[in-house]
Amino acid sequence: MIYFLMPAYNEENRNCHTAKKIIAGLMAHKGFPFEIWVVNDGSDDRTAEIIKEVSKEIPAHVIHHEKNKGIGVAFLNGLRELVKVSGRMILLSRWMRTTRII
Repeated sequence: MIYFLMPAYNEENRNCHTAKKIIAGLMAHKGFPFEIWVVNDGSDDRTAEIIKEVSKEIPAHVIHHEKNKGIGVAFLNGLRELVKVSGRMILLSRWMRTTRII
């Protein structure tokens, strides 16, 4: 299983549909099982609604922060939740900029 962790803060106008669908398309093409984990970091636009729509099409989990805590806290909280579920992390992503860790 490959997990993608994406923090999101007021992403309504950043075309987050496209980023998630690109990842989903690539993973489906290669046949790898995957999940996208999104930390909605206190967005006050339509980000939460968009994430909910996208999660109907691809495997996605959402962690909601009531208030914006910053990208660092969003990553850490997302990692903590992923470790509880998976015990490991394969790929971190800040939208399309990625860093591989094993």
